[in-house]
Amino acid sequence: MKTCSRCGLSKEESSFYKDKRNKDGLRYCCIDCYKKYEQSDKVRELRNEYSRKYQKTDKYKKRIKNKRLTNTGFRLSHNILKAICKAIRRKLNSSSY
Repeated sequence: MKTCSRCGLSKEESSFYKDKRNKDGLRYCCIDCYKKYEQSDKVRELRNEYSRKYQKTDKYKKRIKNKRLTNTGFRLSHNILKAICKAIRRKLNSSSY
């Protein structure tokens, strides 16, 4: 049995998420309280604000640029392979009886 620090109720250990950093290996609040907290408007707004700030940073822009280059390179190599295979099939079909 463990007591939730938010609601103050004593609950089974299975009612708490695992957390290696704590001595008992469980989070300080129960699953129900944690879900309510995560779904609250305050938390959602804080996450959105952080996301907006992060998207304005150079780190984010560089990451997106690298991702685009990687995807573009993959698409190009994929299209080249498709074209080569198509040419080989045409050649095989034209040389057949």
